[in-house]
Amino acid sequence: MIVTQKFGTVLEANNWCRGGIDGGIDPTSDFYGLVGKTITFSAPAGSCTFTQPATTTAGLMRFADVKAQLEAAIAGLKVDCAGKKLFFYQSSGAAACAMAAVNEGGRVPLGLPNNVAVSGVLLNPPGGSAPALVSVIPENGAIYITYNK
Repeated sequence: MIVTQKFGTVLEANNWCRGGIDGGIDPTSDFYGLVGKTITFSAPAGSCTFTQPATTTAGLMRFADVKAQLEAAIAGLKVDCAGKKLFFYQSSGAAACAMAAVNEGGRVPLGLPNNVAVSGVLLNPPGGSAPALVSVIPENGAIYITYNK
């Protein structure tokens, strides 16, 4: 089956191709409601319970705080942002990032669905086994990636 995904930026497309998932939230604004909440990834495996940074107002976290705490708590997890999206991916690039269907308070403040399994799609090179890249087409400010599923 051939499927086409549409992306707004090259960075979003790259993150998706390497098996990343996005939080769909603007990481340039402050995060509230994370302190004391947990988030768990199944790939790479690990969890993080957010703690209050000493440099911010009570209950507030900034992107740098979220990134530092997640990357320190979960080996192999990378957190990044592009435009107005928060991205999560595996540093090895050898597997897709994933989260099991778990009810956790740390998901929604990061723009992730709660109690729903989320998994990235790691594309293989063209001609490889599915899912494999078929084409990349930039058009009118968007990027279209077609792959066989």
